[in-house]
Amino acid sequence: PTIIITTPTMYGVVSDTINIIVTAYDNLSIKRLEFYVDNNFVNASTPSVTTSTHNWTNSWDTTKYGDGQYILKISATSKDGLKSEAETQAILFGIKTKIENQLIEIRVGRI
Repeated sequence: PTIIITTPTMYGVVSDTINIIVTAYDNLSIKRLEFYVDNNFVNASTPSVTTSTHNWTNSWDTTKYGDGQYILKISATSKDGLKSEAETQAILFGIKTKIENQLIEIRVGRI
């Protein structure tokens, strides 16, 4: 299978809940897609229709992770059992960091 991760882009800065958008191709059909964060399994999808192209959108709640850089991996398995993987990296910048930075800016502004 061939996998294209459309969103998030490499080193994209994300926060809150985002959509991970993937297209997977195979000459037979895609049997299963799996989603990992730093090699930890998050969830999987089995297409309801067996086609050679599978467009997949998965929500990722980044609020369950601390700020930092994460490797997102998609693994695709074809109908005949062949596997391939694609990775991208996302940088989390959560609301806690945003609020702390605003407080620092306000404090500096008052001095």
